[in-house]
Amino acid sequence: MFKTDLQIAQECNMEHILKVAEKAGIPEEYVDCYGKYKGKISSKYYDKIKADSGNSGEPYPRRRRQNNRYHRPDRGIAADGQECDYLPA
Repeated sequence: MFKTDLQIAQECNMEHILKVAEKAGIPEEYVDCYGKYKGKISSKYYDKIKADSGNSGEPYPRRRRQNNRYHRPDRGIAADGQECDYLPA
């Protein structure tokens, strides 16, 4: 028999939010605590990470262009370079 979500949650030992942030490598000054077990990460920390990484702040790279068109996941490029629909296998 499977345990319910409530049973699993009640069996867990919660840790203080600052301890969780420390494990994630987030300095204490960027954590806004809301009680012992809840908190938010300051947007200043995001700005610091963005500046340190040299990234434009986008979490994923932009879609690449293929044959001067944006690649669409529902469309494929045939061996001869022509666009074609995917057919179910």
